[in-house]
Amino acid sequence: MWKSSIVPQPNQTTAPKERYYKVQMKAWTNFDPMEKTLADIAKSMEQGNGFLSVIEVLEVAENLASVTDEDVRDGFSNILAAKRLLGAVDTLPETLKEELRSALESATSSGPRKVTKKSVGSAVEELGRVPTRFEDTGTR
Repeated sequence: MWKSSIVPQPNQTTAPKERYYKVQMKAWTNFDPMEKTLADIAKSMEQGNGFLSVIEVLEVAENLASVTDEDVRDGFSNILAAKRLLGAVDTLPETLKEELRSALESATSSGPRKVTKKSVGSAVEELGRVPTRFEDTGTR
């Protein structure tokens, strides 16, 4: 007798599963990046003023709730809420639309965010201490 099992077919209307990646990038530049925005740094590097030497994926979260950094999780939550809002902006009351316009205008007038300075020591501590390497000098 022919046997078959019912296997649910993937729903084509469901959104693709989102993943969140914690990355560390290392670069060399011929300019001081500390007083520049990330966009300015990227533009300068695209113009040949630096090289991205390493990109490491340190952690992967399968969903937003799995992101361990609360500030990052809140930031992504805000972005997702903003995307939902943009998708439904036509259905919002006119007064709320005006409040949003006003808030966006005041946010853009404050300027872009700067890259935060982090000491090399603290970055190493976050990833775990690099073991001290001793060389054999041949003397005993």
